[in-house]
Amino acid sequence: MEMSDSLPEILRRKIIARALPEGGFPSSPGGQYRPDASAWAILALTSAGEDQNLLEAARSRLAADQLEDGRICVSKNHPQAFWPTALAVLAWHNTPTHGKSEQKGIDFLLQTSEKLCISLRGWPWIGDTHSWVEPTSLVLMAFKVAGKGKHPRAEEGRRMLIDLQLENGGWNYGNTEIFGQQLRPMPESTGLALSALAGTTKRESVGKSLFYLKREMSRLETPLSFGWGCLGLSAWGERPEIQQDALLNSLRRQEICGNHTTEELSLLLIALEGRNGFLGLSGTVSDQ
Repeated sequence: MEMSDSLPEILRRKIIARALPEGGFPSSPGGQYRPDASAWAILALTSAGEDQNLLEAARSRLAADQLEDGRICVSKNHPQAFWPTALAVLAWHNTPTHGKSEQKGIDFLLQTSEKLCISLRGWPWIGDTHSWVEPTSLVLMAFKVAGKGKHPRAEEGRRMLIDLQLENGGWNYGNTEIFGQQLRPMPESTGLALSALAGTTKRESVGKSLFYLKREMSRLETPLSFGWGCLGLSAWGERPEIQQDALLNSLRRQEICGNHTTEELSLLLIALEGRNGFLGLSGTVSDQ
């Protein structure tokens, strides 16, 4: 890691180095193609102004894996694991050659929901299971860029997120309590939900969550927690100070703890580039 380089440039080079010759990206160096890692890398490198040939190859690889009904699965052997669909929609957005794939993905998500919900429906990680904060938030952001932010299913998903907000602010993975005990919020889940709700929800509805996340940011150094925390606050005009030295130290710890995933490195690069939040990246938002 060249100390003379900026942190975004270090991240950009690390992600590009993982690109597969046939298009797309693995989750870890030397690994096999994964659609979720590919979508994250596309979003990150787009934010950094990367060469379009590399991005187009990755987008085409994603499109080749799309099933007839519009879903993108982690693996074709596991068609119910369709949560990468929302990420693929975001990766295809504003690319004329993949408009049809984007629309098919949106149509699939509009027709899909969890099977175990009694009242408000969100989206699950895996079909026929319970909905959770992260996949629901990603779908809501995909709807925003595709002009479906005011669709009834999007409105219902936002109501579900508000319903899952913890009493003292913040979100965790999707429950508010277990065995009568209030659960604690997590920075990454909170940043995700705030990113999804920005521009469509009144500030007073998430005020406690913004306060919680601002209080937590000074201790966050990992790509996942800092990345979503930074993006969630930035989406509400509360962009935190970037502690580059702390983030560089986190990257150095890979030598001991192992490599960060492509998804994590990409999220961190997006957070550094997206001054107005995840959907504030150039050319991303088309509908609030």
